[in-house]
Amino acid sequence: MPQPNYGLGNQTYYPLNADRAFAGLAVYTDKVDTYTNIGTTQQSVAIAIGTAANSTAYTITTLGQTVSITSDDTATAAEIGAALVAALRANSVIGSRFAISAADGTTGDFTMAARSYGFDTAVVTSGGGTGYAATNTASVQAATIGYGLVVIKSGTIDGQPGGALPRSSSDVIAGVTVATHGLPLPDATATDAAYRAGDLMSVMSRGTIWCLAEEQIAVNSTLYYRYSGGTLGMIAASSGTGKAALSGFRPAEASITLRDGTILCKVDVNLP
Repeated sequence: MPQPNYGLGNQTYYPLNADRAFAGLAVYTDKVDTYTNIGTTQQSVAIAIGTAANSTAYTITTLGQTVSITSDDTATAAEIGAALVAALRANSVIGSRFAISAADGTTGDFTMAARSYGFDTAVVTSGGGTGYAATNTASVQAATIGYGLVVIKSGTIDGQPGGALPRSSSDVIAGVTVATHGLPLPDATATDAAYRAGDLMSVMSRGTIWCLAEEQIAVNSTLYYRYSGGTLGMIAASSGTGKAALSGFRPAEASITLRDGTILCKVDVNLP
C-alpha cells in the first residue's frame, strides 16, 4: 500500500476506512499518463446563411484552409447550408478541429464546434447573400479539475495531449485524475486539491484508484460517468440522463462514505 498523499491528509474518516482513502489516491499504479488541463472555453461558430443568392460563391476560411461552394440558379438557403457542411466535413484539416453540425432544413444555418477546449481560431465568411455571416461564441467548461474524476482526451496544447472533464456520451476516456504531492502544506485547502487550467495532470489509465462517486456502488456494479447535469467526471452505478457507460472500469470493492458525506469507490482501471 503506497503512502497517502498529504494534500488531503487532514480529512477525517470513519474508523472502518483502514486505507485512509481520499479522491485520487492511487492504490496500485500500472500506467499513468500526463495531460494538460486545457482550460475554460470551447469555441463554437454559428454560420448563418441568410438570404439565398443564386449563382454565387459562398466561402469559409479558417486554419489556413479555404472552402467554397457556388449556388445554382434556383438556390435555397437549406441547399447552400448543406453544401457548405459537406465541403467542410470533407476538408481533413477543418474536420479534425471542428465538429460540423447538420444544416437546418429551412434556414441552412449550422454550427462549427471545436473538438477540444482551450482552442480559438478565426473563422471568416466571404461572398454569399445578405445575412451570410459567422458568429463566434463559447461554452464554459470548469477550468479546475479535481482528483479522482474521470477525464477525457481533448486535443493537444503545444504538442502535449490535452485533457478535460467529460461532455458527451461519445467521449474518449483518458482515465482518472491522480492526487499529487505538489500542494502547499500544511495549509492546503479543498480548492488547492485540484488541477487548474494549464496544469499538467497525472491521469491513471491502468491501475487501481479511489474515485469520487455520486451514489453508493456495489462491487459487481456496471460503472457510468457523468458528462452533464451534475458533477462532471463522477462515477455512478446507475444509468440515466447525462451519464454514459464506462468501458475498462470495474469496482474493486463496494464504495465507502467519508464523515463529510463524500462517497468514494476503489476502482480497477484497464484502458488501452
